[in-house]
Amino acid sequence: MKKAFRKNDIAICTHTTHAWRSVNEEELDAWYASDSSKGMDCAGESKLSPRDTYFNVDPGTIVHILKARVKVSQGYRMVSNCMEVMLSNGEVVNVEKRKFDSVV
Repeated sequence: MKKAFRKNDIAICTHTTHAWRSVNEEELDAWYASDSSKGMDCAGESKLSPRDTYFNVDPGTIVHILKARVKVSQGYRMVSNCMEVMLSNGEVVNVEKRKFDSVV
């Protein structure tokens, strides 16, 4: 299999990996309403809200590539050499390219 990724191509996951996307407004509101947002953390500071939601991607999973070259935030850092893909359930997420092969 080749490793060249292009927009609208199909790719297959070769290793167990995680995918992520930014939290949406509903998820953020639910976090603020939950008990996990209340109080202080172990350092005595107020808790920071989550920035991302993570998904597991199993080997053999087929994805549709929406953007082949993206640099995206993961938590509070930037990660390069990623792709924006659509999973089979319709979820649009970011993944690292090195864990995928393109399907011709």
